[in-house]
Amino acid sequence: MLLDHGGLVIAGLVGVLVILRPTTSGFVTLGALAAFIATTAYALGVLALRVITRTDTTTSVIVWSVGLMTVITGAISVPDWVPLAREHWVWLVALGIFGAAGQYLLTEAFRSAPPSVVAPFEYTALLWGMAIDWFVWHVLPAPRVYFGGAIVICSGLYLIYLEHSQRSSIGKSCASTPAA
Repeated sequence: MLLDHGGLVIAGLVGVLVILRPTTSGFVTLGALAAFIATTAYALGVLALRVITRTDTTTSVIVWSVGLMTVITGAISVPDWVPLAREHWVWLVALGIFGAAGQYLLTEAFRSAPPSVVAPFEYTALLWGMAIDWFVWHVLPAPRVYFGGAIVICSGLYLIYLEHSQRSSIGKSCASTPAA
């Protein structure tokens, strides 16, 4: 085995550090804190999603998660609230529809398939983000972002491969063991 699970997680964190390129003066910034909180919340959300979908319907999970996100983000926005312009409502409604559809499909994916099958597709979010950046703002990431992203993706995919191969070998050894 080239790397164990812990080594792969550390390799992924190294990839994140390559992307962020922290300095001593700028290591703890509001943006870095927001990114840390967002990724932690996302990871916990995916874990909770996997557990909750065992007992609750997809619609129930979506209503509660979108409802909680609406209340929390609404509360955060109150101090600096600016009324929306009339022409922005169409975009806001479209964003809500596409976001809800995406959340529904992601929830169904985690309900229907093991994480080792679903997780590789989540890495396409990096590609989608770069495509949207290019299309909307005509900006591409710095080379360090490509390099760090490659480290993160490769370590994540290899970790998924290890998990899948270990699960398969355990299943095969249990199936070949005669019942007592």
